[in-house]
Amino acid sequence: MKLQSLRWMAHELTFRKPTRIGSRIAKTRTVYLLELVFDSGLTGIGEAASLAGWGNDSDDFVIRELSQCRGFIAEKQPEFFVENGVFQLRDVFSTWFPHSPSVQFALSTALIDAVAKERNQPIAKLLNPHASDSVTLSALLSGTTEQTLLAAAENAMQQGYSTIKCKSLPDSLQFLTVLKAICSCTQFSSLRIDANEQWSVSETMEIIRQTEKLPIEYIEQPLPREQKTELLALLQTSPLPIALDESIASAEDRVWWLQRFPSAVFVIKPMVIGSIDQTIEFCRKVRNAGGKIVLSSAMDSAVANAMYLQIAAAINCDTAMGIMTQSGFTSDIVSNPIPVMQGTAHIPSTLGIGVTLSPEILTQIRSR
Repeated sequence: MKLQSLRWMAHELTFRKPTRIGSRIAKTRTVYLLELVFDSGLTGIGEAASLAGWGNDSDDFVIRELSQCRGFIAEKQPEFFVENGVFQLRDVFSTWFPHSPSVQFALSTALIDAVAKERNQPIAKLLNPHASDSVTLSALLSGTTEQTLLAAAENAMQQGYSTIKCKSLPDSLQFLTVLKAICSCTQFSSLRIDANEQWSVSETMEIIRQTEKLPIEYIEQPLPREQKTELLALLQTSPLPIALDESIASAEDRVWWLQRFPSAVFVIKPMVIGSIDQTIEFCRKVRNAGGKIVLSSAMDSAVANAMYLQIAAAINCDTAMGIMTQSGFTSDIVSNPIPVMQGTAHIPSTLGIGVTLSPEILTQIRSR
């Protein structure tokens, strides 16, 4: 199987409602869709999407590296092999494209998509022959007002989710009122709170004190990532688990936290980490160290989320995963979206990644 060419295009997605991404409210999200073409006639698809404020990746890096990639990737030929039924990728993408983890993710996704198709398997089974057949999910509640969050919670309950993740409002006291209202009118078994680095230590402790009777699973990233000392002390003393998200945006920070508090909840964004093999290796390290793994989307399209689902199934975690969030966009880019029923997504029987780009999107990519 020899790689022949790469095609790619930028595509703008529109959120159904303004959505908080980190510290900003976004109305649109630009993703970069690509297709690798092999000499056998097989193709693989992938997605790159930089996340502002996470490491050094940016749209400029994505565009530059995808443009450079088109010129030389067929000559270099990424090395991979399948040993004992398990896909192994030699970590070349991080060397070739060091400035953009999302490009590394997209290329490794497209490569393994094609390899899995050649071997007549879903990607999850190629990564792990004993992969799960389904993945439990958490619903994401994001809004700018108390009313929108409450409406989102009621909608998630009607769809059968048992775990929800609620993004904080700018006013932590107002948000506390919302949390209590959600718990009084719904019956979720687990509630995750995402502060997106917006709180102080005192605010965090007050939230913890006032929510002790609520079914809080963990509080995600309450303090800014720069406040490592304060955040470490909070992890060591908090009666509630504290999850790390923005704090593990870089490879150096992932090592730092894994050494100092290995039993933490690690919210892992594959798009931020890089190639698929790097994500799986980091998950292995977290699990071996006694930490908790929660895979998370970076507000990406159905293509990236389909890959997250395959990874989640391959690592066999019983935790609800924060993926399959593409329903937050006004349109879909795939012709066969993966359904979510009662808060669960099943691995498609379709070979490879499990989704196919819509004819319109494929035509646009192939005309480049």
